[in-house]
Amino acid sequence: MWGHIAFVVIVYFVALFPQSSSTIAAVDDAQARAKADSRTSKVHQQLEQLLWMQGTWQRTQGGDVLEESWSAPEADCMIGTFRWIKGGKLWMTELMTITIDDGVLVFRLRHFDRKQTPWEDKNSALTYPLKSIGDREVVFEDPEKDKPRRFRFSSPKKDVYEVQLIPPEGAESRPTHFRFQRKKD
Repeated sequence: MWGHIAFVVIVYFVALFPQSSSTIAAVDDAQARAKADSRTSKVHQQLEQLLWMQGTWQRTQGGDVLEESWSAPEADCMIGTFRWIKGGKLWMTELMTITIDDGVLVFRLRHFDRKQTPWEDKNSALTYPLKSIGDREVVFEDPEKDKPRRFRFSSPKKDVYEVQLIPPEGAESRPTHFRFQRKKD
């Protein structure tokens, strides 16, 4: 009789809580998703902070024309292009992205000559994770790189856009600074 009662109690609990282990797993999954969503929302907010970069920016130096354009933040990325015209001819271009990778903003770029031959190794782009972000300023850095170690993008005032390529501290080379104006259509 006790065997029958134990069987009934077990059947009762299985019927009452048929998915207890899967329910616990679902709760764990929901908690993991909530934690990932909070990280994702923070990094998406960081990407949205870069809206000030959107547009086309231009500068002349000597007879050269330099132009950089950025798309608006969308989904998990921004796309940028750069062209440098020397002596009335295309000298070089860059393709740039700012993406969310593993919960972190990452800046990547590839340089190309006028025939679209990459300057860097054909299998990789230059990659710089986010170092800091503030009001109208973002810094990406790879501590392993020497030239440049860091990219700093900023907008000190309306319709002005600046890019600094910063070598490691103590390096012989000095930072390279480009100041652009918003291109008017």
